[in-house]
Amino acid sequence: MKDVFNYLQTMTQIMKTMNRTVSVSSFLLDHGKKFEVTDASFPQIGKLKECFMNSTKLAMGDSSLTYCEGYAMGVIPTHHAWCVDSLGRVVDPTWESGSDYFGIKFQLEYVIRVTDETGYWTSILDNYHQYWPLLTGKIALDKAIAA
Repeated sequence: MKDVFNYLQTMTQIMKTMNRTVSVSSFLLDHGKKFEVTDASFPQIGKLKECFMNSTKLAMGDSSLTYCEGYAMGVIPTHHAWCVDSLGRVVDPTWESGSDYFGIKFQLEYVIRVTDETGYWTSILDNYHQYWPLLTGKIALDKAIAA
């Protein structure tokens, strides 16, 4: 797989063959966008494999950044969280390098609420702890997705 968008399209098609009309991949294709990677995108602040926590804490500490979640290309397309600045540039506190970031910006208040309610630094998109409220429509998009 060369790029995240192609990967998400493939995953959406696979999910459709399994009669899953809503999935993380289809939700991302419907509501996500590509974000720009720059030389300053990798400040190496947090620990590996803790992207949800690292990105939430970074956004909490810097009001100029927005929590973002989706898929990014490391060695392979990976479900991941990062932050973006006001110009849509990636600020990834977890990885040393990456490319092809495709995701959704989320309201920090919503991210913090999910963390508090679940007791976990968890995925907003694949929030199985609360039975996927975004994917199932249990939460209105304007209450979760940032402008």
